[in-house]
Amino acid sequence: MYSYRARRLIAEMPNRGSLADATHSAQAENPVCGDIIKLYLRIEEDVVQDVRFECRGCPGAMAAAAGITELVKAKPAAECRALDVEALEAHVGQLPLHKRHGLELAIDALRSCLGIGDR
Repeated sequence: MYSYRARRLIAEMPNRGSLADATHSAQAENPVCGDIIKLYLRIEEDVVQDVRFECRGCPGAMAAAAGITELVKAKPAAECRALDVEALEAHVGQLPLHKRHGLELAIDALRSCLGIGDR
């Protein structure tokens, strides 16, 4: 079952689209299901000033991608580097167990965008 917040994120897709003046961008793909999340950040003075995403995938991946943008916007990059799947899940709310991979994909995209290795 999807939480109310996850359903809202899927319906509204806040921060969806590309970001022409992005200073950082990365793409994460799930080779098993084919989900793809591309994340764009504009970081100035070590703070995420703007963020956008593009997603092709299941509703879980869409909710996670939109949710990660809400979590990082206007935050110091150091704080964003500390985010993990549990923090994203706390923000997005419950996803069906078989859709939880979307959370991992969004964190992977963020970590790649910030130049961090494995979760």
